[in-house]
Amino acid sequence: MGYELSPSSVSSRAATLGRKWADRDRKFRDWYKIIKLEDKMKEENKESFVSNSPRTFYNLAKHLLTPKYIPHKFPYEELDLQTADEAKLLAQQFERYGWKRLERLYKKGGRQSFIDRIAAHILTLGWYSVYAYVDERGLHAEVWNPAEVFPEYSHDPEEGLLEVSHIWRMPRRAAQYQMSGLGYTGLNLTQSYYNIYDYWFYDDTGTVSRASTLAGKWYNEPQQMPQFDTIPILVGPVGGLPDEGTLDPHFMQTFGEGCVAVNEGVYTNSDRLASFLQQAVRDATEPKWLELSQGGQILTPENFKSGGIFRGEPGDSVNSLQPPPIPVELQQRLFDYEQKKQEGSFSPLLYGSIQFKL
Repeated sequence: MGYELSPSSVSSRAATLGRKWADRDRKFRDWYKIIKLEDKMKEENKESFVSNSPRTFYNLAKHLLTPKYIPHKFPYEELDLQTADEAKLLAQQFERYGWKRLERLYKKGGRQSFIDRIAAHILTLGWYSVYAYVDERGLHAEVWNPAEVFPEYSHDPEEGLLEVSHIWRMPRRAAQYQMSGLGYTGLNLTQSYYNIYDYWFYDDTGTVSRASTLAGKWYNEPQQMPQFDTIPILVGPVGGLPDEGTLDPHFMQTFGEGCVAVNEGVYTNSDRLASFLQQAVRDATEPKWLELSQGGQILTPENFKSGGIFRGEPGDSVNSLQPPPIPVELQQRLFDYEQKKQEGSFSPLLYGSIQFKL
């Protein structure tokens, strides 16, 4: 390698790439919270509601997007008939042994299916990220969380990916164990988590290279990887809007979009209105009381428990205050929100509901 790299320079460059995609990662978290059904309206002693629509939409979309097998194909256009038949047989063998072997490895490692994880990232985050290569042992493909992968592309499509950083966290105890195994003894690691900065790039000779750091030390020293013609990481957006900074400086928020992005505001407002309606119903069924008494003893909420006995003097009274009626427009507005959800997801007919307009 024609120049020297230090752990600090590698960590700094990887972190710089990470900061570049900060807007994108913020939207990742927003979309994930929606699909996770996080209760944004939750308050102590208050009613709240979270619709399951985002999760059911995601579950069905993932089921439809995940193939039973990966239809691996070779380009047959430039092959003669005999060679095309041989290529077809080779593709079938690759499907049978290559992809299925990969699926078995994922299951043995206690992880979700390889193709399931890719589909989940595409739907949830609107991005995919896979570290993949083939060697004499077979096909290797590791699905990385796009929220941990930060690419830098060339303006020349022939060059493609120029550099990429993969940043993920490791617990302190695991980091201590890893560093001890690498020969770093006596390190005092005090943080709960440490970042691993995995940096892929082309060196000054144009060779694919890799270096990674942990706790300010080398985790993998810089090394050339001449077995790769290009950086073996497939990362990019799915869906989203076409702008790349000309119209919106925060274009990375919509460069790729998760499946719930278009309905993000609808889900939030629908849950807010449903929570308000649910609280209004609770208030209506738990009336407020007006006590008229000349005595000094005041009734407390505990006195209103089932089977309570009240004692009063002449002229004393306890009356319930009539709450205001719940507007019927609230229910209609909720129905309108359900219609809007349909426009940005699947028809309720797919779930067996026939009460909505088509």
